[in-house]
Amino acid sequence: MRIVDEFRLAFTDLVGAICDGERVDGPARSVDRRAPVVVAVGSVIGALGRWGVGGAIDVDAATTGAFPWHTLLVNVVGCALIGLSAPHLVGLTRTFVVTGVLGGFTTMSALAVEVNDLSEAGRADLAALYVAASVVAGVAAAVMASTGSASGLRDGAEADA
Repeated sequence: MRIVDEFRLAFTDLVGAICDGERVDGPARSVDRRAPVVVAVGSVIGALGRWGVGGAIDVDAATTGAFPWHTLLVNVVGCALIGLSAPHLVGLTRTFVVTGVLGGFTTMSALAVEVNDLSEAGRADLAALYVAASVVAGVAAAVMASTGSASGLRDGAEADA
């Protein structure tokens, strides 16, 4: 059987299972067949949130050569929210919130386009600063939120005891 036919059959099975709410059992793991729908719905919500932030800030860094603060803000806030929520969610809830909503909210593709735009505008220095700031601030936000979230839960449990 050709790879295209195998892919078509697997995709058809997956779509059918999503509609039926079954699980897909594979050699490595079992996957809830509703997950793609959950991710898609969450992604729409997250992308609309990102679009709203961009509209509220009303910055067009691509045409001005300015630092894309709006995308940096969205990505750092999104990373913090992932760090805060991911350790406490499981199953389809985690898939919906972390992969769907927050994955749709944060945007690596916009970062890549904006880095390219800055470089083409002769601002390679700003592009490099943007990449470094995005990675460092994003990772720091996720780690601090995750750490703070975990210690907050411990402190709350100790207070209840």
